[in-house]
This record gives sequence, structure tokens and C-alpha cells, in this order.
Amino acid sequence: AIAGSAMLSYALRRGIRGGALRSLWDGIGDASNRGRQWRTSSVDASPPTSLVLRVRDVAALESARELQLRIRQSSSVAELWDVLADVLADGLAAPSVDELHATASLSRAAELGYRVSGPLPPVLEALLKALHSPMEAGRLQPASVASLASSCARMKLPSLLQAMATEARRGAERYPAVDAALLACALARLRCADPVTALVDGAAPRAVGFGTQALVNLIWAAAAVRSSSSSLPTMLEEASGRGEQLRPQGLSNLLWSLATLRQRHEHTLEALLPHVAHRVRHMSPQSLSNALWGLATLRPLGAPIGWLEEDAVLRLAVQALRRVEDFGGAELNGLARAAVTFGSVQTRGGDFAPLVMAAVGEALTKLDSLEPRHLAGLTWALAKSHSKELDAPRALIAEATRRADELRAEEAGSLLWSVATLRLRDEALLL
Repeated sequence: AIAGSAMLSYALRRGIRGGALRSLWDGIGDASNRGRQWRTSSVDASPPTSLVLRVRDVAALESARELQLRIRQSSSVAELWDVLADVLADGLAAPSVDELHATASLSRAAELGYRVSGPLPPVLEALLKALHSPMEAGRLQPASVASLASSCARMKLPSLLQAMATEARRGAERYPAVDAALLACALARLRCADPVTALVDGAAPRAVGFGTQALVNLIWAAAAVRSSSSSLPTMLEEASGRGEQLRPQGLSNLLWSLATLRQRHEHTLEALLPHVAHRVRHMSPQSLSNALWGLATLRPLGAPIGWLEEDAVLRLAVQALRRVEDFGGAELNGLARAAVTFGSVQTRGGDFAPLVMAAVGEALTKLDSLEPRHLAGLTWALAKSHSKELDAPRALIAEATRRADELRAEEAGSLLWSVATLRLRDEALLL
């Protein structure tokens, strides 16, 4: 009775319904009857084998549930590894640490901030080994594959990359919207272009039934790996037609994606721009910067700016000025570069130099957190806008010189061009 009650309770918690629940109930009844018969027979008789197996199944289920709880409640990576090491040390076999526990463990490790650096801990190697076979055999549920890929991307763990890519291609046409989008984003962060393209192609015929955020995420993933999927126009048309449902970040992500792919779809822009202008006050610094950078990158050389685009650009610029102190290095760099582009276009806003100087001025208060590419980009923006104020570029160049060993070739070349354009001579940088 205790075993039957525990099994029934577990089944209900796991969402087992219908015929499966009836079969379980009938099995519990049969086991209960055999148990009753056994108790009325000779005391020397052995309990029925089926009853013993059911009791053991309940014990295994409760053990699995306890392990899942301990995984979720781990407050540090070290504690999580200790929990799993204890289970493995006890000699519990594969059902105790199966693919569900392994997936949950990797997800929790990523949430706790674990990042791969150096040799993998033995416990992590055991988890990956437990996952490899079911992944290759295609036994994992789409949600588990998506969660696993997301965890591996966050931890910078490429060990299962080939198996995940194969599974993505195999299940591209059947993956639910949320799982397809999550898996595509994770694979994009791991720089896997082919499976992302397969997921986009598999989603396109079903795009009408996808959620708006899932569409945006799939398009973002395709742009991040520079996918050449022929299905992207279909996805873009469906997403841009849902302007009322798009969140501010979704709007900026679509503009960023178009710019990254270097595809100026006029119909898509016409559908998005009114909503961009309407929602600028709710955009984060990253969204403001991405939207402005995207629109600047998509500008046709020498073409006049339309009134819809002009309205959106001016509203984005004003909101960026209001919140410039919240911008990080990447956002400030994107903002300055976009301002240079729009400064050369005749708009009602006229001169965009104040936006460039606001971005650079904020950057000077955050020099230690800027990456070399940000320093090079901001200096380039000052040179392109023909800045007469030279203290700012000197400060940026001095910081770049201090970190010269971190500069890539294109960044060093950009800085040298800026120095020449601004007519500055910096001996330290030249050396």
C-alpha cells in the first residue's frame, strides 16, 4: 500500500495521465492483491518477485527525486560537484545519474557561473559521458537538447558540440518553437552555422504558428552566424508583421540582425520603424545602441533619409543622450559610430557632433573597462567628425598605447589613421 501510494503520487507529480495512469493503477492493484495472498500464506514463503520489483522502483524514483532536489538547491559549483561526487562514489548505476540529472546538473552549473578553464573536473567528465550516448541515439527530448546546448554555450563547453549539431539537423522540422529558438541561439553562440541554418529552414514553413519571441531569436541566431538561409525573408516578414507584439529588445534585435546580414529589406523596415519610434523610452542602453547602429549600417551611401527613418533615428538619439551614463563600452562605441553616419545625412537634427562628444565624454570616465576595439572605434568617430577638441582623443590614444599588446591589426591601423586625420603625433603609439 505504501509503495502503491508513493508510485501514484510520483506519477501525478510527473504529469502522467490517461492510459498510462490507468495501467499503473491496475498494476498497483495486482501487486496489492498478490501481496495480500502472500501475507496469508506460509511465513516461510518468499514475496512475489513483481511486488519486490515495484517496491524497488519506488525507492529508485524517490532517490532520483531527492537527487534532482539536491541539484537544484546547490548554492555553489563546489557544492554541486560534491553532491554528484557523493552519488557516483556510492556506486549508484546509470538510472540514478541519468540524462535528466546530467542535463539538470549542467544547467545548474551554468546558472552558478561555472566557466571552463583548464582540465575538466572528473564529475563533469562523468556527466558528459552519461549524455553522449543518448544524445547520439536521439533519445533526448527537444527541451533537454535545447537546455543542454544553452548550458554548454554559457559555460564555453564544446564537448558535445558535434552531437548537438547532428541532433539539431535531425530534428529541425519537428522541434517546437521555444526549443528550436533556444537551441539555435545556443548553437549560434558556439559558432555553429550549419545546424542554425537547418533550424531556421525547418521553422520557416511553421513560422505563422511560432511565438513572436521565438521568431526574433531564430532570426538573431541566423544573423549571428551569418547564415545564408533562403528562409530568412519568410521569417523576417512574419516577425515584422507583429510590430504590436514585439518588445523593445525584439525590435532592436531585428534591426541588428538586418544590419549584420547586410540586408536592407524596405518592407520590413517600414513595418518596424513606427514601433521603434513609439517604444524608444522603454529601450535599454544596449537596445538603443543596437537600433542606431543597425539603422546606420543599413544606410545606402548617398541616399536621402525617409521621414519614417528620420523620426526613429532622432528619437533614438535623444533617448541615448538622456541615458548615456548607463551605457557600457560596446554601447558607447556603437552610439558614436552611428552618430558619425547620421551626421553626414541631412536630417532635421542637423549636427550629430554633440552625440559623439557625449559618448566619448562618458567613455573617458570608464577607460579601465573599455576594450581596445572600443578605444579604436571612439577615436575613429572623433576623427570622422573632425573634432577640434583634442584632449579626448589624446586620452583615448594614451590608454590604447598603454594596452598596445592587446590591439589587433585592424584596431592598430584604425588608431594610426585617426592620429593622422586629427594631426596628432604620438611617438609612444608609433613605437
